[in-house]
Amino acid sequence: TVRFFWDSTATPLLGTATATTSGGVSRTLTVPDSVRGAHPVIARGATSGRQGQATFTVTPRLLRTPTQAAPGATMTITVKGFGPSEGVKLTWLTTTGSVLGTATTNTVGTGTVTITLPQAPTGWRDYTGMGLTSGVRAWGAIQVLPRLTLSPTSAVSGATVATTLQGFPASSGVTVYWNRTATSSGTAVCSGTTSSTGSFGCSFRAPMAAAGVYPVVGVAGTTSAQAILSLGTTSTSSAQISSQSLDEPTATATATLPPAPTATATATTTTPAVMPTPTSAPTATPEPTATVAPTATSAPVNQELMLLAVADASVAPSSLGGTPEAGPVKDSTVLTAGGPEGALVFLTFQVTGVEAGTVVDASLILTGAGEVGGVGGALGALPDVWIDETGMTYETVPAYEAPPALAADGSAAYIEWIEPGTERVIDVTGTVRADGTITFVLTGTSDAPVTVASRESATPPRLMLTVQGS
Repeated sequence: TVRFFWDSTATPLLGTATATTSGGVSRTLTVPDSVRGAHPVIARGATSGRQGQATFTVTPRLLRTPTQAAPGATMTITVKGFGPSEGVKLTWLTTTGSVLGTATTNTVGTGTVTITLPQAPTGWRDYTGMGLTSGVRAWGAIQVLPRLTLSPTSAVSGATVATTLQGFPASSGVTVYWNRTATSSGTAVCSGTTSSTGSFGCSFRAPMAAAGVYPVVGVAGTTSAQAILSLGTTSTSSAQISSQSLDEPTATATATLPPAPTATATATTTTPAVMPTPTSAPTATPEPTATVAPTATSAPVNQELMLLAVADASVAPSSLGGTPEAGPVKDSTVLTAGGPEGALVFLTFQVTGVEAGTVVDASLILTGAGEVGGVGGALGALPDVWIDETGMTYETVPAYEAPPALAADGSAAYIEWIEPGTERVIDVTGTVRADGTITFVLTGTSDAPVTVASRESATPPRLMLTVQGS
């Protein structure tokens, strides 16, 4: 019997094998977790005590679980064969790409870290890891899968549904279909072009259909992904018609006749004269009374209004604006919020023709811009404020911290991640209730700035209102 060891005979046994009559032996061994570099593999006879060895060189490698996922999914990256107790920085696509995370190895050069898969077009994409102490590098690949998500995932007919596509082909035409199946081509509800990272977003109104579940499918060439929308029922007001009979009642009248006069005969020598028999008075014909049938009242029809921002601006302190008195930080199509500088975005809307108590739904719709997405953060609201977009500075903003905009349930509105080229729908029903001026304040987060399209862009900020009809 021949015993095999890694590095020295004092380490745990790798395995055994039986030598042939000529003393030869062959065995497949699994390399244990080890730091990079040369390691001896030792073979020692259990009976003879004879020993031989060969050198095996360990190189760094990267493993991932799972091997494929859609953008935004979490994955576990395992690094092996690096230096002991060193950090291994992982970057996306290239050696200078965005940082995915840093794994710290143990004494045998192995470590793990959980990453979030970045936005990227569909297909296999590279990632790389470099030891911050050893300087050695390893490469790996992850297969990016397409994904379609809906917000909300259940709604009623006529409700606004936001669709987000990720992991699709870059800069490609894409169409979103309602109820597309293997036997039906479905109905196109929105379309456009994906970004350079394969993402796209749009909103549509859930069609009128029976309650049930319906597939919403995004298609770009041969790439597709779908999500299920659960469609519920909605109550509609209707005219209530009285159950009373609509037949005309029969009009009746009683005619009273006067008593007939008594005929009197007189006896004479001539032929008696007989008085004529009186004629009864004619019976009066009553006029029928007309009964008016009740008129059914039409059910009120909700109306949809789209309002564009009438003013917008992005302002920041001196490092972005030049001096504290500098004007808005804003090119013609992009607004920036958040980041280390604490930039603020102001969006003013003028609501007209809306009576109090008639707003059924109010949604603020923003479109991501720039090259990188970001979190929009808390959304504030300033009633009766109209900003001066050409003269406002960071020192003269109407408020640095505005009261929160409110959703229909009264909760504070918060803007999640906004991907470039993707629409984000924010419920502000609790804030927009009637006519007036309203300015929304987008704060972003301090971690990284977020950019949205301005009112001068092709996808301006807009306020969508559903108003109860009369």
